Amino acid sequence: MRVTRTLGLAAAAVAIAGLSLLGAACKGEQKDGDGDGAGDDKAARARFAYLPTQSNFVIGFDVAQLTASPLFTDLIEPKLEEATGDRYAAVRTACLSKLSSVVVGGQSGRGKVAVMAARGLDQEQLRRCSAALDDVPEDEVTVTQEGKDGAVTKLVSGGDTLWVGTLPDKTLVTQPNASGAATIETILARTGGLSDNPDMMALVDATDTKASLWFAFQNPSGDEAVTGVPYKTKSARGSLRVSDGLTLDVVAQAETAEAAEKMVTAVQAQLEAAKQTPYGAIAENLQIRAKDDEVTVKLALTRADIDALLPVLSQLAPMLRGLVR
Repeated sequence: MRVTRTLGLAAAAVAIAGLSLLGAACKGEQKDGDGDGAGDDKAARARFAYLPTQSNFVIGFDVAQLTASPLFTDLIEPKLEEATGDRYAAVRTACLSKLSSVVVGGQSGRGKVAVMAARGLDQEQLRRCSAALDDVPEDEVTVTQEGKDGAVTKLVSGGDTLWVGTLPDKTLVTQPNASGAATIETILARTGGLSDNPDMMALVDATDTKASLWFAFQNPSGDEAVTGVPYKTKSARGSLRVSDGLTLDVVAQAETAEAAEKMVTAVQAQLEAAKQTPYGAIAENLQIRAKDDEVTVKLALTRADIDALLPVLSQLAPMLRGLVR
């Protein structure tokens, strides 16, 4: 089942263009449908109720904003079409033209639970989107209403089953590997969810939730480094705004002010070296500084900067192709 690939196709391509290039440098209009964007604060917060209270991460995607941006339509979308052919065209019509926003929250780590709440697809549109994502005829996707009042949809496609809460306002709620309708009904019955977690909400309140992509994260491992992150952080928050260029803002909380200074010194040395690489435009435009125990990272790339990086972006085509396999 590849329903969650919608998230990847709509947002991961832009994230690849910005966030993964940043990582490489450091180590060296509303659409059809009546949905709202994840940047709509009230709409996003309404969906927080479905996320687990004990979540230590939350990510928001404004799919409509992302896919309407010149960066996506002029640069990213042609790469997706080149990498996937007719598959992407089908997904764009059935999924991306309808889906407006996605919020994901849960506990990080293997075997932990995460919940996704999306906006913009009704039950029939969900069936068509699933068929496009799984590359099967629509009549091979079966949809049945389950649970009390038929609020849970059982979707069977490609031999896999997905349980989804389908609400009248075109909100979809799902949990990977949900065992049945009862799991989804428990999620739909929540009234507070993430909003009952004051520490996480403090991070969210300090984040630009009107951006194309935003995230807030608390390290559940205490003083241990987070897998994939070379520095110990207690928490992090950030946002990516995409238009004709892109702007990235990230704030990470280190263990101490001294640790924050050491982090900045190490990254600045790496950036200096990266200026001589194909990622030089990123290294030149990235600003990193420490204040007390917080490290602030800012990156702004113009369209000209991104055009200069196109040869590097073309190397990511195999990754984009893998999103729809």
